[in-house]
Amino acid sequence: THARAFLFPQIEDAGVAALEAQASGTPVIALGQGGALDTVMHGITGILFPEQSVRSIENALQEWEAVTWDSTAIRRHAEQFREENFSKKLQQSIQEALCNFSRSVESAS
Repeated sequence: THARAFLFPQIEDAGVAALEAQASGTPVIALGQGGALDTVMHGITGILFPEQSVRSIENALQEWEAVTWDSTAIRRHAEQFREENFSKKLQQSIQEALCNFSRSVESAS
């Protein structure tokens, strides 16, 4: 069976558990802290709630129920975090940093 949602009320630095759920097309209901802020798009791939309280989770569940979730869009969002994409983006960031550093050294001389 397919889960209707993944409830994620804890703080995780990387947000990997939320990404795994999204990779299967499942929307995430997550505490809006830590890695979830980087991996969950509020209203598109899930719902972010502000605090670890019953009231906050109840409100998030009500908001979640009001949305028609697109599992294909959720899955597509998670794909950008695949290992090969991460490696490519990391290499690009390092290359940009090296270029910026080289320019700053040249302008300082």
